[in-house]
Amino acid sequence: MIVVCVTARTTCSAMIAYAAELAKERGEALTVVHVCRPGEDILGTGDTGAALQYLFECSKAAGAEMHFIRSEKITRSIAAYAGENGATAVVLGRLHGSGEESRIVEKLRRRLPAAEIIPFDPPA
Repeated sequence: MIVVCVTARTTCSAMIAYAAELAKERGEALTVVHVCRPGEDILGTGDTGAALQYLFECSKAAGAEMHFIRSEKITRSIAAYAGENGATAVVLGRLHGSGEESRIVEKLRRRLPAAEIIPFDPPA
């Protein structure tokens, strides 16, 4: 299974499409996951209904299931979900201009040594 981790960014549709192509090439299932902290707006957009609808439509078009997880420990929750579901790869968006991306990638690599961790950089 390929797990693609989405946020409220507009690049999510491109990231889902990329992960769907990767899953198709590998003959694997695709799951779209969003983790947010308890009490936060699910996608941080202020228009949760429209954002959810958009992500569900993108997921459906890619033939993927969509899951939302509430947790204070976002990276740990991604790793737990991916590990419990036998993910072979985790695709996540780039965090430009911060060292946080490398910390997240490193944590996921430590927690999921058998899975490929793929930072997605949308085409320009």
